[in-house]
This record gives sequence, structure tokens and C-alpha cells, in this order.
Amino acid sequence: CIIIGICVMFLQQFSGINGIVANLADIFRNAGLELNPNYQSGISILSLFISSFIGSAMVDKCGRKFVWLLSSSFSFVGCFIMALNEKFEWSNILPLVCIFVYNFGFGLGLGPIPWFIVLELFDDEVREAGNTICVVFNWIFAFIIVMIFPSMKKSMGMFGVMMLFAIICFLSILFGIFYIKNPEKDENVNKDNDFASNI
Repeated sequence: CIIIGICVMFLQQFSGINGIVANLADIFRNAGLELNPNYQSGISILSLFISSFIGSAMVDKCGRKFVWLLSSSFSFVGCFIMALNEKFEWSNILPLVCIFVYNFGFGLGLGPIPWFIVLELFDDEVREAGNTICVVFNWIFAFIIVMIFPSMKKSMGMFGVMMLFAIICFLSILFGIFYIKNPEKDENVNKDNDFASNI
């Protein structure tokens, strides 16, 4: 359960959210899009804000597995198209659209779902300790991605960075297929809806 919890936190952070948000101005500037930083932040926050409400409603209606897969797919598409745009220079407006799509996807599931999945992984006796370990790893991963983003951009270029994030989002789709469950709908779940019993 610890390994699954750490993997969920790794996928959340290494899908690139903090690296992208912390370097939004540089990303847009490199794409040739001169946009007021306030508008940049507003667009980023707006997409996360909207998707958080939509995602919370969808988890109840469609289940967390579907929302996780949809979220990872949106984030993958946003990163992948942005990487291709960096390579082929299609449009300087496209990065803005891709960031919106990426953030929208992240807010649907990759952002919120790990926080309640990790809690359900552990029995009551060890839940506090298990959750603490996973949260610590989450912050370590967040710190790493923010700190190494400039070096990654310098060594790999923006194309390489966005392709790496796209690959991790794709791995998140695979992870969701095999490890994200809908306890309330699975037959083999015990009466307490223990998520860990499905893994």
C-alpha cells in the first residue's frame, strides 16, 4: 500500500503541474506569446477551478477510475500537443490552449483523487502513519520537479520536457487501468469499502 501511495503521489507531481505553473511566464515567453502575467495566472487558475467542480461531480456519477483516466488523458494531450508545437512551431497561441487543457485535465482527477485514495489504502491502525509517509513523498516530488525544471529545460529543451511530462501522463493512464478502483461498484469490496482490498 505504501508503494501504491507513493506511485500515486509521484504521478501527480511528475505529470508536471508544479513545474509548469511555476514557470508559466517562461513557457509563454519562449513560445512567443507576450501575455500579461496576471492573465497567465488567471487562465491557469480558472481551468483548475472549473475542472475541480466538474471532477468532483463526475467522481460521484462516473466513478474515480473513469475520472482518473479522463484526467490523465487530457493532461497527456495538453503536454503532447505542446511538445509537438514546440518542435514544429505551429502557433504561438497553441501553448495557451495546451496549458488550459493540461490544467483542466489535472484538476479533474490527477490533482484531487490521490488525496482520498491514499487515505483508503491503509487500515485504521496505520492510516495516519501511511498517509504521512505518502504526503511527505508528495512534497519531496513537488520540490524536486520545481527545482530541476530549469535544468531540464536547459538540457532537454521545452520539447523534451513536455514529452517527458506527456510520457508520465501516459503512464498515469496505464496505472489507472490497473490500480485505480471504484470500491462502491466492485463486488469484492468489503462492507467498509476498503480500497486496499482491491489492490
